[in-house]
Amino acid sequence: MIKSAIHRVLRSTGYDLRRIPRASRAYPYVAQIKLTGGDFSFWIKDFQAEQWYSPEVHGTLVENQLLADLVKAGDRVLDLGCHQGFYVAFLAKLVGPSGFVVGVDINPENVMITQAQILLNGLAGNAEVLHRAAAATFEGELKYSHFSDNAMVIMSEHDTAPAAHRTSVDHLSSIYGDFDVVMIDVEGFEEEVLKGAKGLLERKKPKLAVEIHSDFLPGYGATVESLASAGRFSEYSGNMVIRSIDRMKSVPFTMDTVPGKGVANVFLTPR
Repeated sequence: MIKSAIHRVLRSTGYDLRRIPRASRAYPYVAQIKLTGGDFSFWIKDFQAEQWYSPEVHGTLVENQLLADLVKAGDRVLDLGCHQGFYVAFLAKLVGPSGFVVGVDINPENVMITQAQILLNGLAGNAEVLHRAAAATFEGELKYSHFSDNAMVIMSEHDTAPAAHRTSVDHLSSIYGDFDVVMIDVEGFEEEVLKGAKGLLERKKPKLAVEIHSDFLPGYGATVESLASAGRFSEYSGNMVIRSIDRMKSVPFTMDTVPGKGVANVFLTPR
């Protein structure tokens, strides 16, 4: 019964639970990723990372094509919740030597792996990664809990939980300059991150790539509607991938079709 419930929850977010076979190769190893817009090498640290980032899976995802269409050569890109640097490397290839990518992750292990991806691909000149917690402000710290290779912000008091210094889109813009593209994948904390981008959204209206975790939003006092308001989505148009329906297909973005459960990836440009 518990196992069936876990399967249902995972399927609602676009994933499935499978028995892990005995590893057929030694970890870590370097995989060669070939995507439209840029090829790069990628450290696969373990079997779980292999499931996330296998070339066979990512070579077919429409999300990657939508992202490639969004990003242009010379863009300055901010990747919040960059995990193990897959998109930091891909984005750096897309923007080229005249652009720049800043990755941010709350999990220090992921930050170290992302740094390894940057060095592996010779991208130190136009990519950087920071150990920070993206939030509405840049003052203080946020505590977080680990799950899988990810981490989620903890809003309640947990004295023993690890913590990371906060940062915000607006604070990073004051350091690196205004970003042309902001990518967000923060496990339900999306609204708080967008609140921290208020100045940039008013000043520049960057292109947005946001992974909306509808199931996790209520844990941070947010809804799809309040998230969209914080991000000024009504001033944007674009496309969306609803993982629980079809991860290989995109549909036009409208607020009416953002699912109340599961995960949706939206790719937006200013009107």
